[in-house]
Amino acid sequence: QFHLNRESFTIMTSRGCPYNCTFCLDKKYRFHKIRYHSAAYVCDLIEMLVRSFDLRNFFIGDDIFTINKERVVKICQGIKKRGLRIKLSAFTHAGIDDLELYQEMKNAGFWTLILGIESGCDEVLKAMDKRQTVDKAKRTIGIIRKAGLKVSPTFMVGNILETEESLKASLALAE
Repeated sequence: QFHLNRESFTIMTSRGCPYNCTFCLDKKYRFHKIRYHSAAYVCDLIEMLVRSFDLRNFFIGDDIFTINKERVVKICQGIKKRGLRIKLSAFTHAGIDDLELYQEMKNAGFWTLILGIESGCDEVLKAMDKRQTVDKAKRTIGIIRKAGLKVSPTFMVGNILETEESLKASLALAE
């Protein structure tokens, strides 16, 4: 039996990540390369799912969807050109502080971006090899919100160097 969750449908438009976070299992297999589906293929896939199954809410499960601005803009333009009225969400990364990109995404139907903050403590982030800081995450959140998008931050607990103080800092940042 084929069952669709009509609340949200996950699609993958790329595989891979350029980062080397210590907690990631995929780094062993991906070697920092990213393999992309073309913008046209992604738009064809979304259009087929909309027309064939009346799906309207998509989660793009790529590690970092926003890593290639030119490709994301092409996908957003394709969605608008095809007149697809859909809602989308995806992952971004602290430091991708491109208001123009986020506005383009908003105009194409994106409503929320997930940001892997992981910790409210710079020491823990450094130990995770996350290549971001708390200030960088705060700046990215501000730019995403300025574009009119919702931010859904994610956190991890129990990481290397985690202390009661770092957990409190993460909680304070989350609030």
